[in-house]
Amino acid sequence: MKKIVVLGIVLALTCFSGYAQENIAAERRAFFTEQLVLSPAEGKTFWPAYDQYLAELEILRLDRRKEIAQAKLNSANLSDKELEALVNNRIVFKQREVDIEKKYNEKFKQILPIDKVAKLYLAQEAFKRKLVNKLSK
Repeated sequence: MKKIVVLGIVLALTCFSGYAQENIAAERRAFFTEQLVLSPAEGKTFWPAYDQYLAELEILRLDRRKEIAQAKLNSANLSDKELEALVNNRIVFKQREVDIEKKYNEKFKQILPIDKVAKLYLAQEAFKRKLVNKLSK
């Protein structure tokens, strides 16, 4: 019986998580469209590129989280060399993140006028603050 209840809770949380992510994505689109004053034509080319950008960052971050989780599980058994590799991988991760940012910065400049690209970065920060404020309530 306990297993069924636990399974139900896990399924509910998974569904809620998916629903929450969809809501955040919809809120992000509305917020960015308003902040950047995107025309329908701009939105048509911008959103696929932006979604791809987010997907690449998410894959990178998931890989990093897996690496950290694995290290936590094995932390007592790691050699100094393995620990050093983990520490160095942190820098590699940050560099890969910067590489993705640079790649998409160039794409965004091809899709949007530079003033809208500048507004994009401001909108990203403003949206993060909005989410944090929403979650803290």
